[in-house]
Amino acid sequence: MNAIERLIELSPCKVEFVNLGFYYGGQYWNLSHFPTNSKIQINNTLQKFQQLGHLAHEVGHALCETSGCKCFVEDDEDLREYHGYKYALGWLLKHKCKDALQDHCSVMVKITSSYNSNDPHVKAIHKMMKLKLWEKCKKFIEEEGDE
Repeated sequence: MNAIERLIELSPCKVEFVNLGFYYGGQYWNLSHFPTNSKIQINNTLQKFQQLGHLAHEVGHALCETSGCKCFVEDDEDLREYHGYKYALGWLLKHKCKDALQDHCSVMVKITSSYNSNDPHVKAIHKMMKLKLWEKCKKFIEEEGDE
């Protein structure tokens, strides 16, 4: 079973691969807006390693919501994005998905320089970059060898 299949098995909701256009890598249609049809959509125009990073992030959101996490209960979008990034980086590192991890970290860095500083993604990423997890990810990416 490949990494994408493993994440799909972990997802508490349906996962679809669809064309989301140029802008989006993935999105989670949550229970509060779609009670009977929560789902994750991943952009099918991306390369597999890119899809994997976005899928890990969106599965993180779905797991938070279905477990009653504070980020959903209190509708805290900053915390929700932080949890999504933290889950994605932790999962990709644990499963040694080097290409996906490198891409996801690169996307995170780009977001911090191209989005408004009040954007929940930017706030979450700045918080992530202060964690030991971020340093572990950077170290793993810099190690020689393939995935």
